[in-house]
Amino acid sequence: MTTAKSQQELEQAISHVDHTLSTFVKIVESNPQQPSYIHQFSDGLNKIKRELNRLSGESESLKGVLEYTHVLAQQNNFDWPAIKEQKPVARQDTSEATFITSVLQQWLASEKLKSIPVQHRLVQPEQKITNGSVCSLELTVRNILTATIDFEHHEPSDSLIIHRYDIKHPKEQKPYWQDSSYNVFQKIHTVASRALDDLTRFAAREALVNVLDWLTSYHQLYQEPCARCQKRLQFDSPQFKYLPPVVRTWDQTIGTAYHLKCFQE
Repeated sequence: MTTAKSQQELEQAISHVDHTLSTFVKIVESNPQQPSYIHQFSDGLNKIKRELNRLSGESESLKGVLEYTHVLAQQNNFDWPAIKEQKPVARQDTSEATFITSVLQQWLASEKLKSIPVQHRLVQPEQKITNGSVCSLELTVRNILTATIDFEHHEPSDSLIIHRYDIKHPKEQKPYWQDSSYNVFQKIHTVASRALDDLTRFAAREALVNVLDWLTSYHQLYQEPCARCQKRLQFDSPQFKYLPPVVRTWDQTIGTAYHLKCFQE
């Protein structure tokens, strides 16, 4: 059962969002020319959007609890002597969080992965929280790409929330806030911002499977030609030079390869 927050707690949470936005604006103003500017901008907006959606849901829950409490107070059918004598009993939630882990295991056992070498590691095992569960997953696809994603399963809305993601070469040992040393993974990271946002609009189970399918569709990153121009390399820009198809579609069909320019045409 969801624990409703008090009005003061909600105001503090909203204040936290305002603080996050102010901090984000300072980052934008102080780093207009940094390579990570676009990533910070996108990640910051997504974080604020998720926080506002969560607060909106909690405020609706609080409203319902207050209305129900008001009805009970008007009825005044309480055994006050018994209530005063009753001692509080500590309650512990002993249930295990298994949704993300179980969906992951089913996906790993599927037929489609028999020809794609995939390694996974739970950086943070799944843990139960008030409204669902959270975990951090590291997924390596054919020693070509490693993605680290912080997932949250929000049970009341049956939705999947991605709090943070990072996509780099498997041999890179960098924290998530630093860009990859390789142009190709910097581009994929940018593409992922839009792709992951769209993929998580489905119900939680479908969203998680789609995200995992989309990431593994990069298993032929350097071999698969662009579906539009049929070339493997294309000049992207003076900064990024020549790149393979860094886009894998995620809308109607997951995994079709495109150069970014071909995809946008």
